[in-house]
Amino acid sequence: MTRENKVKWSRQRNEAHKLAAINVLTNGEGTCRCCGQGDIDVLTIDHINDDGAKHRQEHPSSGRIYNWLVSQEYPPGFQVLCMNCNVKKEVLRRRARYLV
Repeated sequence: MTRENKVKWSRQRNEAHKLAAINVLTNGEGTCRCCGQGDIDVLTIDHINDDGAKHRQEHPSSGRIYNWLVSQEYPPGFQVLCMNCNVKKEVLRRRARYLV
């Protein structure tokens, strides 16, 4: 297999895992949990309990979160958000932390 073919195959697998993870985590709806956005290009995985940094330390291979979710058979603690809602959640979390 040529390098170009490996890269192409890897991208296709990653895209398939992204679609599978989003499909499973949204019960087939394929939309953001907060606002209902359905554009696959802006949907992402969110750690519900805001423990993404801890998760990445404990599971270095989870940098490719979609592949990791598939291989772990979709453990609890994750949801699908669009990028806007994911950023907004983080802004609110940081704001709350500094106001306490």
